[in-house]
Amino acid sequence: MAAECGSVGRSSQKRERFAHDVFLSFRGEDVRKRFIDHLHSALTQRGITVFYDDTGLQRGVEIQSKLHEAIESSKIAIVTFSRRYADSRWCLDELVKIMERRGSHDLIVLPVFYKVDPTHVRHQTGTYGESFPDHDTKYGCERVNKWKQALRSAADLAGLRPQPNEYEAQFIQHIVKEVDRKLDARQLDIPRYMVGAESLLIQGINKWLQNGSPQVEVGIIYGPGGVGKTTIAKIVYNENYRAFESSSFLAGVRTAHGNDTEFIRL
Repeated sequence: MAAECGSVGRSSQKRERFAHDVFLSFRGEDVRKRFIDHLHSALTQRGITVFYDDTGLQRGVEIQSKLHEAIESSKIAIVTFSRRYADSRWCLDELVKIMERRGSHDLIVLPVFYKVDPTHVRHQTGTYGESFPDHDTKYGCERVNKWKQALRSAADLAGLRPQPNEYEAQFIQHIVKEVDRKLDARQLDIPRYMVGAESLLIQGINKWLQNGSPQVEVGIIYGPGGVGKTTIAKIVYNENYRAFESSSFLAGVRTAHGNDTEFIRL
């Protein structure tokens, strides 16, 4: 086994303006035609600007330079770790660049573990261990150790992984919502899963809010404490606030105002 050597450098360059909301890093042969294309489509439909290499052309110095520029000008990098991601030296160099930008506090990194175990990424085992003997021979200790450190650091971050029996379309929507939340401080934290009755209620409220009525209308979610009224309200807020010129979420109004009588007057 090659000895550990070198350390990952950190970029201190700051960017005040971003050309892209999201940079997609992925192994094209594994995931381009289905997962990545569908993810890209879902993100753009949400109004999120995305940079990704959609050409599938052979990588070279010029293309790599453009990709690194795109990393520098993006707010979030979604790194999709698939089975053969570590086979590609281009992907690994890209990952090093992404983690360097994260180290300078300029970039949010969101790992997505697509049909791989995060521990395989972290420890370079399974398919992630198969490529490194060849990498050690071809690219040398210093470069390979940077790749390994980048893989370890990325795998240690809070990432996303499909739940058992979860449809791919559902997983993609979860990624989109997480990106939306990270991009916009107005997004409220909510539980990931809702039961069927609550989901139907949310659909009904969304339909009402999106009916385009010019009238001033008030909706009330009524029920005993602890049944999820606040969670439903948060989900509805997250899914609709962009459609209005202004919005706010006032939590705990009854408690903050003191008593029921004053609350009614409010």
